[in-house]
Amino acid sequence: MPDIRLAAVAANRFGYGARPGELQTIAGDPRGWLAAQIAGPAAFSVDATGLTTRAEATEALAKFLATREVRQMLNPQGRTAPEMPKPPENSKGMDQGGEMAALSTETQGTVRSLVAL
Repeated sequence: MPDIRLAAVAANRFGYGARPGELQTIAGDPRGWLAAQIAGPAAFSVDATGLTTRAEATEALAKFLATREVRQMLNPQGRTAPEMPKPPENSKGMDQGGEMAALSTETQGTVRSLVAL
C-alpha cells in the first residue's frame, strides 16, 4: 500500500520538495526513490558553465587588494565622512508642537464614538 507520508518525507529530505504529481510516483517505493536520487551519476554533478575560474577569482582578489591599498594610502588615518551636525538643544524633532499627541487623542475619541454606536 503506497504511503503518502513516507513519500512526502523522502521528497523533502533534501529540502526541495516534490514536483507536481511526484508524490504519487514516490509513494510506491519512497526508500528506493530516495536511494536512486543519490546513487545516479548526475546526483553530484554540477554544471560549472559561467562560474568564475580560480584564475579569474585570484585576479579579482588582487585588484580588490590593490584598490584597498591605494585607498588606505590616500586616507592613512582611516577618516570617514564628517559627522552630521547635532540638532539645536531647543529642538523637539519633527513633532514641534505635540501634533502627534493631539492627533492620537482625536483618533481615540473617534474610535470611542464609533464603538458606542
